[in-house]
Amino acid sequence: MNQRLFYPERMTWAAAARRVPDFYPFERKRQAMLSATEIKRLRWRCTRRAMLEMDLLLGNFLERRFAALNPEQQAAFAVLAEMEDIELRSLTMGGRDCQDPVQRQVLVMLREYGAD
Repeated sequence: MNQRLFYPERMTWAAAARRVPDFYPFERKRQAMLSATEIKRLRWRCTRRAMLEMDLLLGNFLERRFAALNPEQQAAFAVLAEMEDIELRSLTMGGRDCQDPVQRQVLVMLREYGAD
């Protein structure tokens, strides 16, 4: 295959392999509101977890509070939803601290929601 059909001339195959695919939009820092397809994928990820506690917390938060978040917070929530349950549980329970300030805001909202 000709490389120019898929990638610009300046991009090498190695650089193209490091790119985040379009079907995985959650790593983008600033983005518009999530599309309906992306929300369906996120809903599936939030409700099909290994730990029932994370399943209930994330799924219910997504249904009740996700629409009120701004686009940056929505993207941060999506990144958190992609984490493994053990890591996410330690973040939501306060055992570990998060480095990203937007993710930290979302974690505070998750803790408050879980306490209700």
